[in-house]
Amino acid sequence: MKTIRKRIILFVVLTVLVSAVALPAANAQDQEIEECASPSWVGSFYNTSDLTGPTIHVLCRRLLDFAWGGGTPFRGVNNENFSMSWSSTQSFATAGTYRFTATVIGGARVFIDGQLIIDDMTDVRQMRELEADFVIDTASKPYNMRVEYAAYPGEAHLRLDWSLVAGADPLIIQDHSVTDANLMEEFKAGGGNVWWIEHFMSTTPGGTPAGYAIHVADGISYDYKLDPPRAGFPGDGWSSRWYRVVDFPAGTYTFTFRAQDGGLVTIDGQPLDNVTSIPGGFTGTKTLNGRHMIVVEHYDFSGEESIFFTWDPPYGTMLRPDGCNAVYTAGVNNNAPLCPGNTIPTVNP
Repeated sequence: MKTIRKRIILFVVLTVLVSAVALPAANAQDQEIEECASPSWVGSFYNTSDLTGPTIHVLCRRLLDFAWGGGTPFRGVNNENFSMSWSSTQSFATAGTYRFTATVIGGARVFIDGQLIIDDMTDVRQMRELEADFVIDTASKPYNMRVEYAAYPGEAHLRLDWSLVAGADPLIIQDHSVTDANLMEEFKAGGGNVWWIEHFMSTTPGGTPAGYAIHVADGISYDYKLDPPRAGFPGDGWSSRWYRVVDFPAGTYTFTFRAQDGGLVTIDGQPLDNVTSIPGGFTGTKTLNGRHMIVVEHYDFSGEESIFFTWDPPYGTMLRPDGCNAVYTAGVNNNAPLCPGNTIPTVNP
């Protein structure tokens, strides 16, 4: 009888000890950093509005674009009065002055290489944009970035964007008198960086371009409406050819193209794989590694014109895939129209 009693007591003690060990392991699982390819944002969540106390959760995201409403951002995190700190190493294809915009309900700080460029953690419970300009002095140089965010009672929202507002790579030739061959050699030698555009006074590109332009190193999202692409062009019956060279980390990328009235996308002269039609355009994939030339053609026949082009994973572009992918909103400032019947989805972790 005593032996049986000892065994029962020993079993109870062991059960308690195992439970005591198992509980921290479960909590540790909640805090495990999710695996995500570079350049990624690693975020730490806190159940306070001032980034103090224990870390409740750590996760990884390629983009900072969250609309939590009045709900919790993650299991175990408060649905209000919480905070987070995101860190990442980012590089910029083109040197120049960039405008960083934090769109928030709540407060935010933004640091680049330790320099505080946005500093407003005020308890403001409506949507607002916090902006600051910062000079990126060296193209392709890694910059350490950190974003701190505070949520207060009510809705919570955080999004970070940036765009080139001044400056361009000096290797991009803007002398319109040079021949195409000379231009493209200089363009490829410089890594492409920004988009270089040729405009034609015909519905398909061909012959000598009638005009040239450059566009920031991002996706393409532009609504011409009834306007010509540049001064001296007709409102209808023109076309454009966009070039950009991007150094892609190894991976498979999904490209999205939409346009009025039509167009074509090639990479290194080859069409996309797995092409699927969507309203107003198509999606396709390509497995890439290293430097590749993207060429986007845009055809205008008559009426209103618009063009939208981007890819996911979004390395080399801050432009979100459009509503046709049902993933993010429709381009920079929503100026690429959503597909018919689509609504802007909420993006959650």
